[in-house]
Amino acid sequence: MKLMTFAELNELENGQQATAFTGRIKKVFDQKSGEGQYGLWWLQSIILTDEHANEITMTWSEEDAFKPDSEGKTITVESTYNGKNQLVGVKKDIRNKNGKHYESVKVDGRAKITFNGELKLPPYRPGIENEEGDQSADWPSSVPEGNKASSTPIKPNHSSDGIMEAKKHLLASARLYNLCVDAARTVVEDHAKQFWPDGLGGEMFRTCVSSLFIEATRAGMLEKMK
Repeated sequence: MKLMTFAELNELENGQQATAFTGRIKKVFDQKSGEGQYGLWWLQSIILTDEHANEITMTWSEEDAFKPDSEGKTITVESTYNGKNQLVGVKKDIRNKNGKHYESVKVDGRAKITFNGELKLPPYRPGIENEEGDQSADWPSSVPEGNKASSTPIKPNHSSDGIMEAKKHLLASARLYNLCVDAARTVVEDHAKQFWPDGLGGEMFRTCVSSLFIEATRAGMLEKMK
């Protein structure tokens, strides 16, 4: 897929899909999260530079956050195709808020991400223990200022009150719910717009997400998210 230059990315219009781009990670900012009309959301800004020291802002919109130790690595981001053979996962995002102008390349979980030539999604899930047993942080809200992880790994809490188990379960539920939101938006919503100009609408959209979540839970998908 064609690699776009930073200049070409800057020329894109709001919402226009990008094919692919590559750059060096200069700065990783703290991840922000919250809950909106369509459920949980995550946003993280990352500054990239090219070989000519030009900069762009990439906005990552998935739960798995980039760690500060990603700084200095080369990242390649590539769009993928949905069921309608349309590019998805990478698009231009332009916003004007509180008198300020913001431009970034917005990337979601449908994009293919490569670090230093190795295919890999961001290797950091707050509160989830990785294969080596290292836990970099507790809940996202407990990450210290600057998103700096402690040099001493935080060990899982195996106390009888089951707090750690509850956190893992809730985070797994949140990830599954997020997948249901994406499925409702990219599959059901696109199909619904063929019949209704406004698509599903707020209440119908939430009902659709809930139905997908229930179905996924019944199918045992929640356990696979842990």
